[in-house]
Amino acid sequence: MRLLLMAFLAAAQAAPRPTDPWEFLRKAVLEGLKDDGADRAFVKDNIAGKPGLFVQKCPICEPVRRGFAEYGAGKPAEAAKGKGIPKDIVDDLKNPARLVQLKALERLVDRYVASHKDRLKLTETQRQELQSKLEIGKKEGMKMKELGPQKDFGDFCPSCNGAAKAK
Repeated sequence: MRLLLMAFLAAAQAAPRPTDPWEFLRKAVLEGLKDDGADRAFVKDNIAGKPGLFVQKCPICEPVRRGFAEYGAGKPAEAAKGKGIPKDIVDDLKNPARLVQLKALERLVDRYVASHKDRLKLTETQRQELQSKLEIGKKEGMKMKELGPQKDFGDFCPSCNGAAKAK
């Protein structure tokens, strides 16, 4: 019986677990902000508090936005020990040009998604499965962009592009 249990546990550890892409994205943003030690007020006011940076009803934008909102709503004393969001991204998020803001958000999401993939030590199979789900989510998000008020995003969605291109 014990040998059977050990064999089952070994097989369970060897088999890749399915990755929920939406929870992965929320945690990627949340953990990335914690690692950076981002200024919670800045995140709340300049990212989470700007719904125009996100496509409504997009399966990628929603968990990304939730990650920023959760972090921004946290207590200032809970801030991590990092140096903050990279200055070039902060400057671009403050830039009045909308396209510059959107590209900055894309870089930030890409940074956090890539870092979270490494943090979780995803296998190649898990990475491929996650990438496939993110690509499907991106296609749906682009449809939502065209149907919603975010037509001024141009031909991209910053959250979708950042999430789907992260290696």
